[in-house]
Amino acid sequence: MKKFIATLFSLLMILRFSSCASVPYPQVTEGEFPFEIVYEMDGETITVTDVYVCRFSGFSWDTGKGKHRVWDGYIKSSGESELILLEDGGLKLACGVGSPEYYMSDPTVSSEEYVPTVFYVMEPNDAGGKTYGVLGIESLLAQYKIKLISWKMSEPIQNSFE
Repeated sequence: MKKFIATLFSLLMILRFSSCASVPYPQVTEGEFPFEIVYEMDGETITVTDVYVCRFSGFSWDTGKGKHRVWDGYIKSSGESELILLEDGGLKLACGVGSPEYYMSDPTVSSEEYVPTVFYVMEPNDAGGKTYGVLGIESLLAQYKIKLISWKMSEPIQNSFE
């Protein structure tokens, strides 16, 4: 009986994974997207012009999404995934420049839901990683006198998935 249950379980898992195999491969797997952000910090106007690089890095599987495409994105000049506006000890104020899924026209991201410019805080946590947060960001932006003036971003590419 145990052997039957183990075999049945294995068969169900194989069927579960094989049913996810229909996630299509992107036709375009890499792109570069120029952007410009102008912000004021402590009375000084700062302009950042750079390029956001997006790359397809394969497929992954998890219980929440099943099999899905994985994209990586980074700012060309720094290699970081976000624009660091200010570092104060372990605290970093950052600005997101978008998601690779959006720029590469992955159909899992809706352009109506996309918010390109997001300010957030990064702090080291006890586990040795980073904790990201937007709660209380308005007071931190006011404290450091940071204000977004303009944001120019590239449009997503036309991509197809086969």
